[in-house]
Amino acid sequence: MVTKKSKTQLKPKATKKININSVKPNNKKSVNYFITQSRLNRGQRKYCHCIMKLRSSKTKKKKGINPYPQCVNLSYAFANQFKKDMKLKKEEYNPLQFNINKTNCVMNYDYSNYDLKDIQAFCLEKKLPISYKVKGKTLYYKKGKLVEKLIKNYLNNGK
Repeated sequence: MVTKKSKTQLKPKATKKININSVKPNNKKSVNYFITQSRLNRGQRKYCHCIMKLRSSKTKKKKGINPYPQCVNLSYAFANQFKKDMKLKKEEYNPLQFNINKTNCVMNYDYSNYDLKDIQAFCLEKKLPISYKVKGKTLYYKKGKLVEKLIKNYLNNGK
């Protein structure tokens, strides 16, 4: 025989109903701007990505601005902050510290994740043409052709 007290204990507690439409999925996608075989450390990746983004943000008025010193300062600041946060000693490995002269950004970018504007700015910096003329009309190279020119230029000149 079940008593009145035990019946109330068997009842499940009321749960809140969740409106499925009110739950928003996380739309932030992690975009990898470097090829999967890239051997760049985190500091080098920050530096290379910073350069690519600052190149394309230059306007015609600010044509003379060089993105390299800004990105060097930014990446060194990240490295020093990481060193302080992790309490690393001088001789310990810091994944954000790197030698700028040994950083090869050109061959490690995943160009499919960058806009055409970014790649065009990169080509202009390397003094590569981004357009050609046909019958008096100026036509612009497509993204794939620009990437091909960048890589070819790097392999021939080493810069």
